[in-house]
Formats: sequence, C-alpha cells, structure tokens
Amino acid sequence: MEKLVKLATFILAVSIIFSTLFTGCGNGENNTDSKKTIFNVALSGDIKAVDPAFGYDRNTNAVVLQVTEGLFYYDVNNKIVPRLAKSYKVVNPTTYVYEIRNDVNFSDGTPLTVDDVVFSLNRYKEPSTASEVAWMFANVTSITKTGDWEVTVKLSKPDALWEQTLATTAGHIYSKKYYEEHKSNFGKPDGGILGTGPFVFKKWVTGSEIDLERNTKYWDKSANIAIDKIVYKIIPDSTTRVKALTSGQVDYLSNAPIDQLDQLKASKNTSISKVNSFTINFIAFNTEREPFNDVNVRKAIYYSIDANSIVSNIFKNTTILSNSLPINDAIVSTEKDLWSSYIKNAPDYKYNIDKAKEYLSKSSVPNGFKFTLIVNDEPAYYSSALLLQQALKQINIDVTVQKVTWSENSSYQFGSRFDKDGKRDYDALLTRWTADFPDADGNLTPLYKSANKGKGGSNSAAYTNAEVDKLLDEQSSATDKGERAKLQQQILNILSDEVPYAIISYPQTIFAINKNIKYTFGASWLYNIFFKDFEFTDN
Repeated sequence: MEKLVKLATFILAVSIIFSTLFTGCGNGENNTDSKKTIFNVALSGDIKAVDPAFGYDRNTNAVVLQVTEGLFYYDVNNKIVPRLAKSYKVVNPTTYVYEIRNDVNFSDGTPLTVDDVVFSLNRYKEPSTASEVAWMFANVTSITKTGDWEVTVKLSKPDALWEQTLATTAGHIYSKKYYEEHKSNFGKPDGGILGTGPFVFKKWVTGSEIDLERNTKYWDKSANIAIDKIVYKIIPDSTTRVKALTSGQVDYLSNAPIDQLDQLKASKNTSISKVNSFTINFIAFNTEREPFNDVNVRKAIYYSIDANSIVSNIFKNTTILSNSLPINDAIVSTEKDLWSSYIKNAPDYKYNIDKAKEYLSKSSVPNGFKFTLIVNDEPAYYSSALLLQQALKQINIDVTVQKVTWSENSSYQFGSRFDKDGKRDYDALLTRWTADFPDADGNLTPLYKSANKGKGGSNSAAYTNAEVDKLLDEQSSATDKGERAKLQQQILNILSDEVPYAIISYPQTIFAINKNIKYTFGASWLYNIFFKDFEFTDN
C-alpha cells in the first residue's frame, strides 16, 4: 500500500488542456490533415512513459488511457465495467477467473490473445519492471492461462481491493510480441507501444510534444470517435494555460487552479464542472512528538479551525466542508445506504473557541505552547495555514508557518525525513491525500496503519493503535461487503475520537471546458477520462 502515497503529490499540481481545431470532421482514413479534427492537449509536465506500468499520474495517464485499454474500467458512478474482459467469477476468496473477449485486435490489426493478457499483468507484478502499480499485485501468487479465453488469478490471502485493481492502469493490456521486439525501448520515445485503444502512438519529443492518431482499426465499432489526431504540448505555466483557455485557443482544463477560477468563470468560452473526489485536506499531527501525543491538544486545535472560512473564502467553494471522517460519499461505491446514514451522523469538530479552550485546559499544556506547521506553497493551502495561525493565538498557541515546495512537502508527508531517534521530524503538516480507489480503505490503511508510519509510508500522523491495525487487517480480507463496511465504520469511530488528523474538507476536481464540448466526468478521473467519448456541439 505504500506506493499509494505518490498520488497525493499531484492532485492540484498537474493540469491538462485540450484544444480542438475544427477544420473538418472526416473519417480520418482518407482525409488530408487539413480536414481532420485535431485535439491539442497541453500537459503541465512531460509523461513518464507510454506504458501503463508507469501510468500513475495525471500527465502520463492522459496519454496511456487513449492508446491502451483495461480488462475493466470505472464508469462515471465508479461502477466497475468490463472492457477487454467479458466477465469474471470468484471461485473462492483467493481465486478469480476472467473470461477475455475474443473479438479484440491491436491497432496493427493483430488479434488480442490471452497470452497478451497474462504477459501484461505479470510484467506489472515483476520486481524488475519497477512498475508504479506493482504494489497492487502484492497478494498475487500467480496469473495463468487456464483456457483459450480464460485467465486465472490466485491470491495468497483474500484481498477486498483486488477487484478494483484491474479497473486501473494495472489492468491495461498491450502486445506481448511488440514488447519482446522493443524490449530495450518499450514505452520510450523511440519505442512506443502497441495497444488496443482508440488512438495510436506516433511521436514523442521529450519535453515538447506527443502525437497520437485515431486507430482506424479500432475493434469497438460502436464507438463514435470525433477526434482524428491528438497533439499534446507541454506547457508548465498554469497562467499560460488558463489564458489559452479563456481566449478560445484551447478547450479544456483539468483541475483548474483555484487562484484563477474567477477568470475562468468570467470567460464566455468556458463552462465549469465541479466533481466530488476521493481527496481530503487535513492537518497531520505528529502523534509521536509532544504535545501532539495528547488527544486533548489535537482536539483543541481541531476546534480552532474555522473550516467555513477556509472553504468559502480561500478555496472559493471548490471544496466541501467535512465532518471528522477521512471519507465522503464520493469514495463509497458499495453499501451506499449503510454509508449514507453513517456519514450523515458522524461527529464533527466545528469551529468553537470555547471548546478549544476547554480541551486545552485538560491537556498537558494548559497554558499553551509553540509549534511549527509545515504547509505546501500553493496559495490556498498557505492562506489556510495563516488563518489557523491567527485563530490559535486565541488559545495561546503560537504557530510558526513554514512554507515549503510540494517536493519538500512530500518528503515530510511520505516518510523521508526523520530525527536522530528515527521518528518523523516535524510537528504538524497541512496537506492533502487522494485515494487510488473508490473504497474507504483507499484512505484508511495508507493514513492510519502503523506499518505505514516509517520510511516511504503515508501515515504522516505517525499514528499507532493496535485495535485499529487489527480491524484494518480484518476489513482488508473481508469478503462480505456489508460486514466489511461495518468493520470500516468501527475503525472510523475510533479515529473520530482520537483525531490523529484534523480533517478540514473534501476538495473537488474542477474541470473548465469549452462550452461546445460535452463529457461527464467522474471521481475516478485518474483512470477514466477517455477522449473517444468527448462530444462536440455547435452551441
């Protein structure tokens, strides 16, 4: 689970823009370039590879999701839907059998086979690949061909999250033959990839441009693809991207910067969609350092956070006010009725200075203390830290706000900085986290399991609770979804009382898009933005 940490570092840091040049809407096979629909995409940074093994960030997946496809995918409601697989069955808690489609071909016309599926999945699992999705295969003991169109996966123990894995890039398939012929440069600019997706890799000039073209041999004949060519251009500056969108030069901005939201709203060319996400904003208290090992201190600070002001005045209502839970409705994909009632009635720590003073008076430091709050350099987060700094003066807590880059923030958050005693070397962090899956455990195990508080871990509160560890293990292998939800709620009951993190809000993903483009975005945006489904209108 430790590799889950990578996701949190780029939720707002990375932007994608797509611009369309409508010079004709031909079928893409016989038209000249002047008659093709070209979709220009601006990435905030270069991709890591044209390879699903490294498809774990916004920029890389903007390309990978178009040229390769998964056995399954998430729909807009986070439901797992078959793509290259026809179906699957759970033989027992550690054995999954998948039926693969027999009518799929790669973009060169060669057929997809079970051998390609087995090879692709085993390569993600193989340590020598150093795949960024390898951790998802931690409990997999074997992936084998057990029929002409059948694959069997065996697990070392029941894994409640396994069914999610193959809906991510960890379930994407490519040609085994092509890989073996391009082993030394597979996924690189001079090697590329051969997938089954609706677009074909053509060119990658590192640091500059990536080109894809429509797959004229695409196997899914029901697809109505409006785009003939995609040109990705790397534009690091967010202001330049926003100006391009508002001027009509480009048509799409993924995760729009909050500090430029007013410009986007004022643009006559743009419409804005806000989508609830799996992300949480929080303060992580270093519970191994005094006085944050005292729950009364943590509650005193929690009650001092004016979350309403943060949400409305700083984040401009692009984040949702939270209660004490590290989850919200967006992350729940099963047992929704059970979860809806629980979330609605969960305890919260609304801004209340009198209660803050009360808890501090019961603490080990009733007269106040000093500490340093580390915060990333994004304007909204830094402004939130300054607001908290002022509020805590009311209860005689003196806060030094230390602004750091995202890279430095990550080194603290994900276990790269320790003191002489081998413990995390900070007082508290104001930061965020995003789950990989539409499942409560996408936030629970990474943030709260004691095994994740060490080097490379995402338990930035350095929280340890033996009962929580035990319940986390139980829910991770529970096969009954209702029982599993109840175990997770037992965990949350403990966490709401102990508050190793002060949960502030649930950020939304902001999509600013040309008003002539239609697409329904979902919370699983990292894995399910498919350009083939973009629609264009004349409005």
